[in-house]
Amino acid sequence: KVQLDLAGDPPAWACGNLRPPYACDGFKPNRALFAHFVGAAVSHFKGRVSRFSLWNEPNWYTWISPHKQSPILYRKLYEAGYEAAKSADPNAEVVLGELAPHHRPGLSMAPLKFIRKMVCVNKRLKRTKNADRKCGSEPPALDAVLLQRYDFTSRPTKIREHPDEVTLANVNELPRLLDRLRRKGLVKPTTKKFPIYLTEHGYFVSGRRAVPEARRVRWLVKAWELARKAPRVKQNLQYGLVSAPPDSPSAYFDASLISTSGTLR
Repeated sequence: KVQLDLAGDPPAWACGNLRPPYACDGFKPNRALFAHFVGAAVSHFKGRVSRFSLWNEPNWYTWISPHKQSPILYRKLYEAGYEAAKSADPNAEVVLGELAPHHRPGLSMAPLKFIRKMVCVNKRLKRTKNADRKCGSEPPALDAVLLQRYDFTSRPTKIREHPDEVTLANVNELPRLLDRLRRKGLVKPTTKKFPIYLTEHGYFVSGRRAVPEARRVRWLVKAWELARKAPRVKQNLQYGLVSAPPDSPSAYFDASLISTSGTLR
């Protein structure tokens, strides 16, 4: 089945600074226009696609900016998109995410921190200053949550130093936080044990993050074992399957299982 990601980078006319994609850097995207886009896409694919994720890596600085404002900017985008998707197809599954897994100051906000800021609470899950103005009184609805879970050059069992990062080693922390927020009425899942979907995972074949093949094999298998054992994880994807052609702009990002010629690695 197809899972479709309705993502930025927005076109210039939907960008807050009216700059074209890859220059906009997701600067204050127009949520009304995004909702219109989501509604049109879900209507178009109704009956062929039943699962839609809204945006890509909203906690990464080039996907939504200003970076410090990204949790609230994304919340408003997501809520508008969720309502538009459900209006177009009430049976469509609408997924929050896709969150990048790591903490990198100025570049990526750790996913657990990002979610807390989305609902205007601190580490103790107490409402923060101006929470009513920023977040309102209605909790965001969600059908599932999606995480990209790269470990890059680390084994999949390694616990990261930053407590708000989420990889396979501590993936259960993601539903644990969201369950606590659900009990406090800060998020509104459509099912009590909503699923966690994992996308974009792999170890690099080449480049500065390349992992020796024998190690890559072990780590990939272990990663899938960990995902299968996590009780709320219902999807796990390899990114990507086949290498991009050498002249492709994305050729540098190669975590494939099959070479361009079709040979299994």
